[in-house]
Amino acid sequence: MGNTVKCHGTAHTDRMAAADLEAARVLFDRRAWRDAYDALAEADASAPLGADDLERLAVSAYMLALDDEYATVLERAHAAHLEARETARAVRCAFWIGLDRLTHGALGPARGWFARAQRQLEDDEADCVERGYLVIPAVIESVVAGDPERALRPDEARVAVSRRGRRSSDRPSRGQRDERAGK
Repeated sequence: MGNTVKCHGTAHTDRMAAADLEAARVLFDRRAWRDAYDALAEADASAPLGADDLERLAVSAYMLALDDEYATVLERAHAAHLEARETARAVRCAFWIGLDRLTHGALGPARGWFARAQRQLEDDEADCVERGYLVIPAVIESVVAGDPERALRPDEARVAVSRRGRRSSDRPSRGQRDERAGK
């Protein structure tokens, strides 16, 4: 029998906790945001979630307009991805945190998260969609600053991301890879 884990005063075995977490993932996949959020939060209270499940919890919080919880959990996912040396995933979290801060009028923290993401990508040679994500803040700032023409002009970063994207367009998508693997 597995180790006992305390969860809101009820004893669960490791297998039961794993089954509860799997049920939370199913709720997330069904987009049952409230139920997914509650189940993932309960699982997190009994044992810290991994990076993927933290992202699920963050998205569920976002869909319920729990903005503070969304950002807090996404910061934890960012840290977990960094710890696992999953740079692109960490950068994606940093981008979404920065965008969240930006849309809430916190320009300084937003710029900080975008700069952090940029530094993390500079240390990583891999081509990834997150490089394109980091072009978006400059476009938004141009529009907000009243210079939409600047947002439309291509710059070196956007051109480079576009060229890399065209070279990699024959790569299978994650969905195609999963389908081939029978997932």
